Amino acid sequence: MQKRIQILVLLLLGLGYLQAQEKYQLRTAEIIISGTSSLHDWTSKTDKLTASGDLTVENGTLVDIPSLKVNIPVTSITSEKGRIMDNKTYKALMSDDHPYITFKLEDLQSIDTNGTEITLTAKGQLTIAGKTKTIQLKAKAKADGKGGFQFSGSKALKMTDFGIDPPTALLGTLKTGDDITVAFKLSLAKGEKEN
Repeated sequence: MQKRIQILVLLLLGLGYLQAQEKYQLRTAEIIISGTSSLHDWTSKTDKLTASGDLTVENGTLVDIPSLKVNIPVTSITSEKGRIMDNKTYKALMSDDHPYITFKLEDLQSIDTNGTEITLTAKGQLTIAGKTKTIQLKAKAKADGKGGFQFSGSKALKMTDFGIDPPTALLGTLKTGDDITVAFKLSLAKGEKEN
């Protein structure tokens, strides 16, 4: 009987080694927001964000993401059009009252592995300008060969869904379109972010 218990303990320890939920932190990131206006297309970017979560990895393969949270400081978002555009963006996003855009994973609905490529479908809470909506998100994930994972994808959104009035300029002659696309690349690795 004691021998069976020892074997069972060894098996459980072995399974714990093969499949373990661990904390992951952001290593690198890039968010690109693109849209249109009555005058020209535009893009804004940031790489100043924080992200952390729990990933479950089995034999080097991602099998689950029990939790993930991303925080984007609104005033870190900058445009190639310069400070005037940036200030209009911050005002539209009500950065004084709501300094962060956040995404919190609620449910990893599916995870499909095809060779080295992993396709994820997830549901989560996206908060912009103080308004929270549940969104569905698709992303690609890939092991980086160092124990971490790279995630990429994009999501089409409407500013008005979050109570945001699309910014205008030049006495209203330049009008920003309601539709935007948020593209993201995140690299997560075990442990704390390196400085």
